[in-house]
Amino acid sequence: MLYGDLGRFPLSICIKKRIIGFWYKLCHNHSTLSSLLYKFIVNDITNNGKTYHCFENVRSILFECNLGHVWESQHFSGSRSTLLSFVDHMLKKLIILQYGKMMFIFHLNVLIIEYSKHNTN
Repeated sequence: MLYGDLGRFPLSICIKKRIIGFWYKLCHNHSTLSSLLYKFIVNDITNNGKTYHCFENVRSILFECNLGHVWESQHFSGSRSTLLSFVDHMLKKLIILQYGKMMFIFHLNVLIIEYSKHNTN
């Protein structure tokens, strides 16, 4: 939720960006043990249909940001900062759209209440 006229965004955006940043490092660093383990987990997901909660979060964030193709290919050709900037932009855009929809519904309900008050009198 956008915090009113202050222009503040929820902390979940920062958390989601950190998740995606960590995932990016796993995908693009081939020499660490964690990256090798991640490759085995991805293989298990694709071949055996297993689900892992932590990587399901990564998947849902990428699909939420309209980056489903990145999850499917397990590769992003740009830099880490480019990916994080795009994720930040998309998540903030979604929050603003949800806030606008919520405000529209609120004002619509106020108009309906006012209209019903005038029609009953």
